[in-house]
Amino acid sequence: MEDITAAHLDRFSSGSSINDRWVAARDLMTTQRLMSVAETDKFQAAFLSIGDKARYGSDIERLVAVDLVIRLSNFVKGQLSRVAKDILSKAITDDFPPVSLLSETEILPNGAKSAELRENVVIALQHASGDWVIPYLTCPLGTKIRQSISSPETIIHGPWCRCSTTATNCR
Repeated sequence: MEDITAAHLDRFSSGSSINDRWVAARDLMTTQRLMSVAETDKFQAAFLSIGDKARYGSDIERLVAVDLVIRLSNFVKGQLSRVAKDILSKAITDDFPPVSLLSETEILPNGAKSAELRENVVIALQHASGDWVIPYLTCPLGTKIRQSISSPETIIHGPWCRCSTTATNCR
């Protein structure tokens, strides 16, 4: 294994934050080195630990970790896709943080595009199950009600709302 590949793998497996690990994974992908390390024990262990971040990290860590699981499993496929499905089905539960948090670009990994992260998180939601999923997906849109032509729209949120807009029923 070349020195640069080993350095990227080390950063991916032992990065101090999920953002550092996201950047290291991106570097492995852009240098076309990911496929050469994907079957190593070090990479596999690091991938599983990203799954732990997706389940137990802070809200933003969970969202970035879910994005990273989707990115890596789409890039590598095969066995990693099967492991990713298991990780995502355990990580995406009824306490899943709102995707709207990914709009705060200053807290995202260096070079990350919030729209791409949001798209990957939405893709990951196919592994979610339960009564909370449909409200989770529709909540940020809210129900728009216009009282009259001259009044602004009012957004009504349900008790399950997790979006970042201000409303009395939002958490």
